[in-house]
Amino acid sequence: MGELPVELVVAFEQLGRHAVPGPYAETVAAASLCAGLAGTGKDLLERLLAGDALATLGAPDEGPYVVDADAADALLVVEAPGEGP
Repeated sequence: MGELPVELVVAFEQLGRHAVPGPYAETVAAASLCAGLAGTGKDLLERLLAGDALATLGAPDEGPYVVDADAADALLVVEAPGEGP
C-alpha cells in the first residue's frame, strides 16, 4: 500500500472529523491482509483498492457481532495461527 503511518493518521483523522460513514479502517486492514493472498483474496484486494467494495474484520473471540457487517461487501474472520478450520 505504501502509505507511511503519519499519512494514514492524517487520512483517518479527516475521515473522523467529517464523520464519514462506513468501515474505512476495517477496509484498510482487510486490504493489507488480502495483499498476501492469491485467488479470491487478490480479486477482493483489487475491488477494495478501486473503491468498489468495503470490508470489515471479525474475530471469533470477540463474540458474534462484527462492526459494520451490514455495510461491508466482505467479512474477513481473523484467527490466531494454528487455530480455525
